[in-house]
Amino acid sequence: MTTATEETRGTAELLENFAVKAIKARAVSVRFTAVAVENTEGEEAAEPKWLKPTIAAMSRLPWDETNIPGGGTAPQPKAAAELLWLLVGTLDNSTIAPTSIGPTWKGGVTAEWHANGFDLEIECDPEGNKTYYFNGPEIEEYEGPIEDDLTRLQRHFRMLPDHRE
Repeated sequence: MTTATEETRGTAELLENFAVKAIKARAVSVRFTAVAVENTEGEEAAEPKWLKPTIAAMSRLPWDETNIPGGGTAPQPKAAAELLWLLVGTLDNSTIAPTSIGPTWKGGVTAEWHANGFDLEIECDPEGNKTYYFNGPEIEEYEGPIEDDLTRLQRHFRMLPDHRE
């Protein structure tokens, strides 16, 4: 039986190890996979509905490119690992999958949700900086860094139209 703390620690270690190994390799082929875990009652944990589409989108990023056409830098595995780790720690099982996941100009990775007038964008760069932007109908716009307290970010995720509790 795996506790939530052990599961979280295991996921963090897995992503950190992935990032370290990927950074050492000159040419990188990246494939993210999901692994089923048991919850504290011994049952298989429900897979978050956002996980498979997110992993599939991350796997399609231009990992093997040295540079992105137009002068940008290819996404760095460390940025992708930071983003995935942030999503695992922030999203609940019912959060909708990102509308898109793509590389940023400087080697980072961004995840975006655009639905019914709501916009939420998260960017993780190779240096470990994480920022997000949120805007929605009749809601004050927010843009800033993601800090240790994820309360605001989680509240904004719950405002997305297809979120179910």
